[in-house]
Amino acid sequence: MAKDMFSMEIKGLDEAIRKLDRLEQSVDGAMDAALSAAALEVENEAKNRVPVKSHTLQRSITHKVQNGDALVGPFSEVPYAARIEFGFIGTDSLGRQYNQSAQPYLRPALESSRSRVLAVFNSSINDIIRSSS
Repeated sequence: MAKDMFSMEIKGLDEAIRKLDRLEQSVDGAMDAALSAAALEVENEAKNRVPVKSHTLQRSITHKVQNGDALVGPFSEVPYAARIEFGFIGTDSLGRQYNQSAQPYLRPALESSRSRVLAVFNSSINDIIRSSS
């Protein structure tokens, strides 16, 4: 019994691959923009919540997007930023004694902006779906 030969030709595969590559670039760009917009929501909330004495800590709070992660916090040299967020009991590097209770501003900012952050991503995903249709 002879084996039947089967052959198939796929047309348009190269164009489909090009379209998928463009879609991937579009998704990457949209996700970076969504990450930045979501981080900005948290940044603004943190700036509203941080205890203000001289505005230095408040001004230092910013956001950045790198390697697919969004980071929010005081990225400049504000040595007391962690003490404000987490509290501090003990002696610092200069020999000063502290019994400072925590005044969290970053964690609560993230928690209270959760719905706005999700809305940013939902909107971005919907935009990507609409544009690829």
